[in-house]
Amino acid sequence: MNQDRAVPQLHWLEGNRHVITPLVAPDSRQEKQSALFLDRDGVINKDVNFLGDPSQLILLPGAPEAIRLLQERFVVIVVTNQSGIARGMFTEDNLFAVHTEMASKLTAEEVRLDAFYYCPHHPTGTVSEYSVECQCRKPSPGMLAAAAQDYNIDLGSSFLVGDTPRDVQAAVAVGVIGIKVGELDGLPNGTPTVDSLLAAASQIQETVQDSASIKS
Repeated sequence: MNQDRAVPQLHWLEGNRHVITPLVAPDSRQEKQSALFLDRDGVINKDVNFLGDPSQLILLPGAPEAIRLLQERFVVIVVTNQSGIARGMFTEDNLFAVHTEMASKLTAEEVRLDAFYYCPHHPTGTVSEYSVECQCRKPSPGMLAAAAQDYNIDLGSSFLVGDTPRDVQAAVAVGVIGIKVGELDGLPNGTPTVDSLLAAASQIQETVQDSASIKS
């Protein structure tokens, strides 16, 4: 892999967004795009239980390859609950540093991300600013809906890969196809399950190819 690629520049926008690909003004957008929504911990990187230190970021085997397989076809957006902020375990500045490190590591693997959408809230948090009921914390679909508006996304042709039932529930709430990494738990029969993001990427490729064959 090319280790000399330029480090991507993250932009911290209002609405709990760390954006890499610049947003396009609504009146100049092209036709709708499909998105690959990704949960973060346990899907892209090792879940270390409240990751607030960039030095603890470890990409999971196969994760860069998985995103690389799909990045030309989809807008790639991370959607992640980060209640550690509400719990006082780390700050939004710490989270921005983690996402900067992730973007840098993935760029070194020739992988492109477009944005991170995060929820810093938790209703029983210890930091009053974030101790609220919200519409962005999965299983609520607020992050998906916001990204759809920002990037002109066709949710019906988009996918979400996560490792908890709430990830899939958020996807289903807005018509996105949800795929769960790990054992089926608390989800109805018929929910696709795989053992890794790479396996999910292969399944998504097959689904998209089958759909294209039917249309042709």
